[in-house]
Amino acid sequence: MYLFVGPGTLKFKTVPLDISEEAQNAAKEALCPSSASVTGEEEDIFSRGGYLSLQEQIRELRGVRMTRTHVPIQDLHLTCGEKVFEVSLWRDEALRDLYAGDEVVITHLRPCILNDGQGKFHSSTYTSVKMTTDLFIRPDKEKRFNLIIVPVG
Repeated sequence: MYLFVGPGTLKFKTVPLDISEEAQNAAKEALCPSSASVTGEEEDIFSRGGYLSLQEQIRELRGVRMTRTHVPIQDLHLTCGEKVFEVSLWRDEALRDLYAGDEVVITHLRPCILNDGQGKFHSSTYTSVKMTTDLFIRPDKEKRFNLIIVPVG
């Protein structure tokens, strides 16, 4: 559901409306649904309905790939306690600057079971990725941006 408002959009003032709290909560849930926080140790994690949030460490990242319709997808493995989960981040979240070892909170993930019976999480339009430990300088970043000057001639 999208609402586009621009300079050409007509706006009308009305009298104040009394809207029930139930209707307000339903509207908030429609705009940004709730995302249950899970540890990853739950047995029924892939059979639950709705969106889930995971907070753990990125174990492995794969390169960003593109679908036929040019949608970027970032596949990663997330360590949650003793378990390792596969997560596919789509669209904008796939283009984030993430590294193995980062502690992250990923919200609004959709659990699904693949044809081979394995569970996997996919991001949704509501997904956000937040860093839980944002260090000022990361050792892996230092190595990536070392500048070597070689004299010519």
